[in-house]
Amino acid sequence: MDIETLKKSFNNIVDIKKRNKKIVEVYEKGYSQHMIAKVLELNQATVQRIIKRTK
Repeated sequence: MDIETLKKSFNNIVDIKKRNKKIVEVYEKGYSQHMIAKVLELNQATVQRIIKRTK
């Protein structure tokens, strides 16, 4: 679980729906909500809501 790999996962994603699906994918792979939020410069609560809503 390395932050650089996580950053690369979100390269070239401009559509919010695609970004949200990718958030759920990487979360299910084992990345923490905190790490995802940090990489995307989002609030952790926002990431949590995206995961809850998109599942």
